[in-house]
Amino acid sequence: MMNSSEICQDQKDRRQRIRDVALRAESNEPNGIDYVEVDENQRVITVFFLNKAPLNIQPPNVRITGGVRVRNINVDDIRLCRMDDPDRDDCMRVFVDKFGDFSPYTLKLVDAPGGRSGESPLSGFDPRYAQIEFSFKANCPSDLDCLPAAECYKAPGPEPEISYLAKDYSSFRQLIFDRLALTMPGWNEKHVPDLGVAIVELLAYVGDYLSYYQDAVATEAYLDTARERISVRRHALLVDYRMHEGCNARTWVCVETSEDTVLENPDEIYFITGADSSRGLGSMLQQRDLQTTPRDEYEVFEPLLPRGFTSQIPLYAAHNSIEFYTWRDRECCLPRGATSATLKDSWKTTVPTPSSGETEESYDDGYESSSSEKKRRYEPAQPEPPEPVRERSLRLKVGDVLIFEEVLGPKTGVEVDADRSHRHAVCLTRVEPCIDELYDQPVVNIEWSREDALPFTVCISSIGPAPECLPLTPVTVARGNVILVDHGSRQQPELFDVPEPLEVSAGCHGAFEPRETILQTRKFPAPLKFHPVTHCVPYPLATDVARTQVQFLSGFMNRVRVHFEQMWKQVNEGDSLTAAQLAELEIVFGRQLLIKLGLIKAGNKQKQEQDPKVQAEAIGKLLGRLNEFLAKKSKRLTVLRNRVLSGYVLTKDEENEIREMFGEELSGDLGFLAHRILGPASSVLRQQPREALPCIDVFQTDVDPLADELGDAISPERDPRLHWSPQPDLLESDGLDRHFVAEFDNDG
Repeated sequence: MMNSSEICQDQKDRRQRIRDVALRAESNEPNGIDYVEVDENQRVITVFFLNKAPLNIQPPNVRITGGVRVRNINVDDIRLCRMDDPDRDDCMRVFVDKFGDFSPYTLKLVDAPGGRSGESPLSGFDPRYAQIEFSFKANCPSDLDCLPAAECYKAPGPEPEISYLAKDYSSFRQLIFDRLALTMPGWNEKHVPDLGVAIVELLAYVGDYLSYYQDAVATEAYLDTARERISVRRHALLVDYRMHEGCNARTWVCVETSEDTVLENPDEIYFITGADSSRGLGSMLQQRDLQTTPRDEYEVFEPLLPRGFTSQIPLYAAHNSIEFYTWRDRECCLPRGATSATLKDSWKTTVPTPSSGETEESYDDGYESSSSEKKRRYEPAQPEPPEPVRERSLRLKVGDVLIFEEVLGPKTGVEVDADRSHRHAVCLTRVEPCIDELYDQPVVNIEWSREDALPFTVCISSIGPAPECLPLTPVTVARGNVILVDHGSRQQPELFDVPEPLEVSAGCHGAFEPRETILQTRKFPAPLKFHPVTHCVPYPLATDVARTQVQFLSGFMNRVRVHFEQMWKQVNEGDSLTAAQLAELEIVFGRQLLIKLGLIKAGNKQKQEQDPKVQAEAIGKLLGRLNEFLAKKSKRLTVLRNRVLSGYVLTKDEENEIREMFGEELSGDLGFLAHRILGPASSVLRQQPREALPCIDVFQTDVDPLADELGDAISPERDPRLHWSPQPDLLESDGLDRHFVAEFDNDG
């Protein structure tokens, strides 16, 4: 229900005057609208009059104007409610075709000559009360009270004399005492324990703090005067200059091992340097072994592993020092800018373990016989010893890092004369085992990218000094078992309880126009338990991964052709295809094509053609029309390559897709998801400090709702869904990303 609106106050005298005049005249004039009510369905408006209802009122005499979103509301019908009691006023029910919005509307009673609505008030109605403002949503439930309070203008009181020169605690304290001396002349207490004096000093302290805060804000608002590191960082970011915090140092570590082993948990080990060897510390230490060693005597380097890396790191004794193969030539070297070399391998003879067969139990048959006869009859026959198998010692693969190191002086052959600066790390992009048939020598041809090209000439072998002039080899060796390490020790993860967002009112558009409630995140203190915080460039960079993926996809079809050419060479020399090779051909080319070429018998997958000549002829046909048979798959690889060139990094889904198209043998060296091919070795050490992120592991300690329903509590440190990752900014983050930005003050 709403009363008629007035600017300053309700004119009750005019209302009562209209009632008194109508009562004395005993007529329906003058008349007016007292108030209106809107039904719950908002389609019926009940109008209450200051007198009896007019006799000749019709729907065209009622007009409804106003509204913002819903306008042009028409009156369908009206019904008069006449009261028999002379002391009670009549009312009128107005039926409209639709209800309005939250904005105000005006109901007018106007004259309608000739059936057309006019603008003059209805005859007999007071002009002041011929219309009324109302709202269709007056009865709607709402948590907001947006009705503005109508207050008359009040003259401001006299301003007190205040000295604006007060800026510190003592001046604020004296200012308040001077003011109280004018307003409360009878109060002259000056003792510190007094309650009034305590309140004055408290207000002076608050004023001093606010004054300092105002000065600090004004100081930090400009780059020339800012003193806080956070302020300078934000000012620089406004002009697209990202102020970095530095980054950790990286290096390569070559691990020597006496036997082949595996690092089970790489994230639980670290390397130290500079520890005093006189303390009797061994090469393999536990955390308790360093408790008596001062922390400033050694530096910690931890393996730098990509996030999500859970694989083991194998270490091989043959990779401690690998010689270059010179093909029995002397005075060999790798020129500056070289991207390939040949390593010397060796044979390792192993004897397969015989399978344990069933042994016949001995028993006494009651007959006497010689011991030799019993031995022949009741002891099982010994199996023939298996033939020894030759295996290669080197286990190099694509993505491994080798470090070329000069170990002898090229002119003197003395170890101390070796140039220690002649060390260079390369990441292998191609590994091809071969054999020097002339000497039955196994070798490995390796290649690396142009980014890792040799920056200096590498001397492999040379001639020693006179008079012996002995050949010197190896002058330079390749070191394997290389692990990328990062300077610094890992701390425990930070655990935070992220508060739920608050429902905050957005205010009002205007009278009776509330805004929608919005969700606002709450600030919460986040003091770090472990500090100072170091910064590290993410490894691997998305650009390095994408570049490696482009190289892999660009040369993949060529590797497919080379692979099948080797298969053709095998059968052409008289060796039949194995079951695994036929299964691989079926994955790549399809079963129907292999049946058509005669490699597989129709209707029976187990019956396969074993004649090498037939197989050689069929594979030759596949190689001759390889581009035609693999056109669709080649096109798909081109699409993936273009996606990577546009900035997309391939994921596990694309890797599985390639494996389904070409099989495990051809796709076994994908590498960009197995964390083996992570870009050139040179780019790993050349860090950009502005790309570094704080080394903070933040986990939300909430419990996943779905897992909570199943009764399984989630460990925050192990659930990636509760992990919050650092970002340089939040410009590319949406509301569902668990991202945070770390800003450090002057104290770190």
